[in-house]
Amino acid sequence: MQTTLPANLSKSYRFGYTVRNKAYENRELSKQIDAFLSDYEIELPDNREDFERYRSRIFHYDQHGDVLDSRFADLVKLRYAVSRCRGYYAHFAQGTTERLVPMAFWYSKHKLCHVWNWRKSQLIRSRYLNYLKEARDASGRLLIEHYRPMHLVLTVPHEKGIWQGKRFYAREIIKAFTLMRKRDFWKEMIYAGEYGVEIKRGRSGNGLHIHIHSFILQNPEYQINEVRDAIEANWRDVTGNNTGYSGIHYETLYTWEKTPDGSLQKRYIRPGESDLSEYLGGVMECIKYHFKPDALETEDGSFDILLIDEILSNTKNVRLYSRFGKFYRESALNFNRLEADPEAVDVDAEETTEAEPMGNTDGVEERVDNPFTGLPAGRSEFGILVGSPLGVMYKKRLSGAKNRSEVIEMNPSRYEPFAIVPKGLSLKAVIRLDLTGKLREEIEKIAVPNQSFLNT
Repeated sequence: MQTTLPANLSKSYRFGYTVRNKAYENRELSKQIDAFLSDYEIELPDNREDFERYRSRIFHYDQHGDVLDSRFADLVKLRYAVSRCRGYYAHFAQGTTERLVPMAFWYSKHKLCHVWNWRKSQLIRSRYLNYLKEARDASGRLLIEHYRPMHLVLTVPHEKGIWQGKRFYAREIIKAFTLMRKRDFWKEMIYAGEYGVEIKRGRSGNGLHIHIHSFILQNPEYQINEVRDAIEANWRDVTGNNTGYSGIHYETLYTWEKTPDGSLQKRYIRPGESDLSEYLGGVMECIKYHFKPDALETEDGSFDILLIDEILSNTKNVRLYSRFGKFYRESALNFNRLEADPEAVDVDAEETTEAEPMGNTDGVEERVDNPFTGLPAGRSEFGILVGSPLGVMYKKRLSGAKNRSEVIEMNPSRYEPFAIVPKGLSLKAVIRLDLTGKLREEIEKIAVPNQSFLNT
């Protein structure tokens, strides 16, 4: 193995390793959903096809009609969505030794999928990085040098867990925020922004804590306190809040830095002074809440299945993330279309936000490095291995000045089902065949004797 990994190979390993870890979280979520449903004598088969075939039997239609089906359909959909994750790896063999290099992944875009939330955070970070490097307003001013980057949090008083007569009020709080953004003060003071809704279980049994996190670019002509006061007054008005609780938090974006004694302190972003990396760090600190399924975990680290079930039941057709102002129609900030990110392929499962079933895989095979030599690999040097990311083993070492852990090898496990696709099929063809259920048939047509293993 190479002493120093080529950058492209190291990046591929890190990507594949993270997908594997997120897939583990998805598997744990699936197991806990199964355990939850078993209390209702609902036992789910491993694959969705069998579930659909025996649906009425699984939900005990003979005893309850469609009651259990209607009650838990969304939870079952989540369970199968996050269970469906596939990896497409370049497969190298040298004697009896096998090595893998990740090329693409197939996963759900369900809003509670751990892989998708991690990937979405990557996509949004890259979009904002590329956009903010050069984005200017109509007067030609760089956004990062002119506008104040702010973090706005909006909540509402919810005595006994109820607001506007409802326990689950995500739709209502979004509507109130939309009404406030239509007001003149907002259009004068705020240039652009984005928001996401976070839903957590409240403390002390006070129902749900549903709130909005928003990244805002504020016009610098106004003082921060002036804008904060205007937002509070208008937020109170649109939400009917006459209590002593303001329901808002408004603060300049910041990053964390270590002090000499090792503690952390906030370092606030200053337009025109903070560099792009620091600025983007502040943005990501603000919008990280949009991609945190861990908010759905209990204190002991297990998943709050009851809360998850409630969220699924109450957020159909509710947009929990959006942009506004000058960001609203900014195509450079779209992250649904993944053609610019060929190293990871999304394939629609349950909740997709794009019509096409897969991203662009053009050029992926040409960028693969041979893990035995560290040199760019010719297409004839590797086959394609298809299987669950959970079945890949990683070898790591401590590396670099900061002694960080680095992945240096990836190997297929003998304990998970994989298919080795004989050389001759392109990655795009393999994915297409896999999605249509025809991959095994095609492999059997062209397979050569003594493949290292095939146990799908």
